[in-house]
Amino acid sequence: MAILFAATTMDTGLRLQRFVVQEAAELAGIKVGTLAGTVVALAVCMALAFGAGSDGSGGMVIWPLFGTTNQLLAALTLAVISVILIRKGRNPLFTLVPLVFLLLMSVYALIVQLGTFLEQRNWLLLGMDVVILVAALWVSFEAFLAMRHGRDARADAEGTLEQERG
Repeated sequence: MAILFAATTMDTGLRLQRFVVQEAAELAGIKVGTLAGTVVALAVCMALAFGAGSDGSGGMVIWPLFGTTNQLLAALTLAVISVILIRKGRNPLFTLVPLVFLLLMSVYALIVQLGTFLEQRNWLLLGMDVVILVAALWVSFEAFLAMRHGRDARADAEGTLEQERG
């Protein structure tokens, strides 16, 4: 079971990374096929794993950022659920409160880590931290817009329904 779970997780992660590679290339105006996207995704994984030596422990280099990114993923999940609740006209308070807390704490942690990585002159983690921070702020902004749009669309639909009834 453990091997099956690990293999499935690796397969899913590599496929998702391939999709990201293909979409990023498409945004840049480059057409990347399935095979080329998979090769690029696999090369990035191998560079990460073996970048610090042949023992495969290269991924441990980015371990200090794992906690923050994990919490940001939880916040993203809460943001998606909040948008769904808002669009359905349900109370999103139970997801918005933890969402705001997770975002504030995660962004605060990223800022604290920026100072630490700068002090240590760890340019790799500093650069990755900046990218993660920008992405977190961008996704937060987009989530806010989606929630606002969902609320406005719901209000418009209810207004139209009232006009039809009245």
